[in-house]
Amino acid sequence: MASGTILVIGATGGLGRHVVRCAVEAGLHPRALVRSTERAARLLPAATELLAGEATMPVDMARALEGADGVILAHGSHGAPGEAEAVDYGIVRVLVECLLASGHPVRLIRMSALGVTVHGTQHDRVTGLATWKHRAERLLRVSGLPCTIVRPGWFDDEAQDEHRLVARQGDGRRGGSPADGAISREQLARVLLAAHTTADATGLTLEVVAERGPEQSQLDSLFAGLRADVPGGGWTEPSTRTRCRSAPSRTGCSRICVASRPRRTRARPAPSPGLSRRPGDGGATAEQRTPRTAHRDRGPRTEDRGAGSRPSRSRASRRPRPHHDGGTGPARRRTAQLTAGSRWCPAPRRGSSAHHPWP
Repeated sequence: MASGTILVIGATGGLGRHVVRCAVEAGLHPRALVRSTERAARLLPAATELLAGEATMPVDMARALEGADGVILAHGSHGAPGEAEAVDYGIVRVLVECLLASGHPVRLIRMSALGVTVHGTQHDRVTGLATWKHRAERLLRVSGLPCTIVRPGWFDDEAQDEHRLVARQGDGRRGGSPADGAISREQLARVLLAAHTTADATGLTLEVVAERGPEQSQLDSLFAGLRADVPGGGWTEPSTRTRCRSAPSRTGCSRICVASRPRRTRARPAPSPGLSRRPGDGGATAEQRTPRTAHRDRGPRTEDRGAGSRPSRSRASRRPRPHHDGGTGPARRRTAQLTAGSRWCPAPRRGSSAHHPWP
């Protein structure tokens, strides 16, 4: 069981005050890095060690880490533009850099949130909370420091009979509402302290919510049977690949659009000795170039034809002949694909009535 001094980041917040109080009750020595020691003295127990400083400053963070046995990150931003990067991610980055520079690893407990693996929502585009909280989680994993990441439910939205704590993994609750699960701040503070004092909680990422039933007297069993994180990996984000919206899968596109799948390239054969693949490369003459590009240095094509021959049309004026199924060749098909409403919508199947018109 861990003991000693525990540094609390965000100690004067709504969750941090419960963490400090529970730490005092558990016999630990809490230390708080705060901006104003006068305000913190009014909000926190008298046994709390107060240090004035800014958590985003490496000098203040290094001073607060001296002699600490663990760190509980209970801080969070309020959704202002740019605040998530500076607070939710920036403080974690400063903490990791200070610990790696000092060579003194301590237990890290990070309070995150449900649904951080869901990016690109309207709320995330405005605040960036999910993106930067998720990046902070990944930073902790790749650091190699002993850490536990707790993703709690919605604060203080639980029912009166919901006290039994349940731990899950996989970030499967992504509705973005209290229906995903709720937990009180006081219960979450006890979970964070239990993660600090339980050896089995190291290297875990879990979601914690309260369900119907009485609360457990011991929270050590909450971390039993959970799968440990892969360093630098964690949980796989949900797939962002989307299918083409131009037509149903039966009559139109049935592939994944090119914007979300890797680009396929075709291997080109090596040029023959003495031949240049591009006109003008290596000082090659028209006779030394490939037959495809040799005609570019010749005069009008009618001069190479016999008397009475039909004049050649320009490439832009040519019109391909349709195939027997009403389609066209691959070159023109790529042009038609750009008119289907997506970045790349393959041409419809043979016999389909949803044929793309020519531009």
